[in-house]
Parts: sequence; C-alpha cells; structure tokens
Amino acid sequence: MNLPFRWLSLSVLVWSTHTSPVATNGRAAPSRAALYAALAGQWTGTLEYRDYSRPDTRVTLPTKLSIVYVPDSVAMLMHYVYDDGPGKIVEDDDKFAANASVTSVSWGDPKSPSAQQFSVRDVPGAKSPIALVLQGEGRDNDKPATIRETFTISRDTLRILKETRETGGAFAFRHEYVMHRR
Repeated sequence: MNLPFRWLSLSVLVWSTHTSPVATNGRAAPSRAALYAALAGQWTGTLEYRDYSRPDTRVTLPTKLSIVYVPDSVAMLMHYVYDDGPGKIVEDDDKFAANASVTSVSWGDPKSPSAQQFSVRDVPGAKSPIALVLQGEGRDNDKPATIRETFTISRDTLRILKETRETGGAFAFRHEYVMHRR
C-alpha cells in the first residue's frame, strides 16, 4: 500500500498536536499513526556499517528501502534492497510494530516468532523532525549487548543509527542508514 504524499504530509503535521503518552525523558512520543505515516514510502540512500572482520573499517552500500503499512498486524513492513557489489543484490525484510502508546517497539524478521524488543527511551527535540531513541537487550557479534536505535524522520530524510554496548562498555557505532524519499 503506497500512501499518497499529501496524506503523509498531513499526518506529520498532525503529529505536532496529537502525541502519545510521555516517554522516559518526559517528552511525548508521536502517535503511532503519525510515526507510521512518516516512515511509509519509498526511500533510497546508503547503509554504512562497521565490518567486524576488519574492526577499523566501515563499508557503505547503496540501499533502497520500501516501508508499507500492514493493517492486519498494525505494523510496518520494511523491505531492504542492498547493492553489495557487481551482480550481487541482497534483499531483507523487517517488521516494525510500535505499541498503541509508542512506548515500546517490536522490530525484526517477520518470519521469526521473536523480534527484538525495544522501549522508547527518549524523544529528543520538539515537534519536527520526528526523533525516537529505542533501547533493548539483544546480541551483537554473537555477544550479549544493549542495542540503541535512533530514528530521525523528516519529510524527505530518514536516518536510522544503530549503536551497541557490551556490558560495562560505552555505546559504539554499528551501522547507519541515511535515506531520502524517492
């Protein structure tokens, strides 16, 4: 389902007056409808990630991302297409589901019975762009880790920064999507 741009713009505008309950830092999160409307669409840009086989190396891949609403599961389906070199196209899917009050998010493989669980830890800034900081416990490089995902969504730009922290350590860059609306 491709949402018309006018509806998307209106939904983002409505976010400034229709918000969900307060996140842990005291600021209100956007409503689920406004968050989903801001995410929905066709995006193109890059994925930059830390290469664990060469710790000081970052790799950048051209990436396309399609995000559509799935009404029966009240979630967003995220379909990624990565250009991983000559003749090597990689595709992946995620299901992103915020609870009604946007205080928690389930995010992961739609075919898996379990997804990464996050709590909304912060809602930085004022009204625009939409920004959310999610945090949850999981695994990174086959080790237990705290995972922090920072979403920044404006009308034409989507940034998703993933940082991880081993127990007792500091958060470190894992990967970042920088996407522009097609």
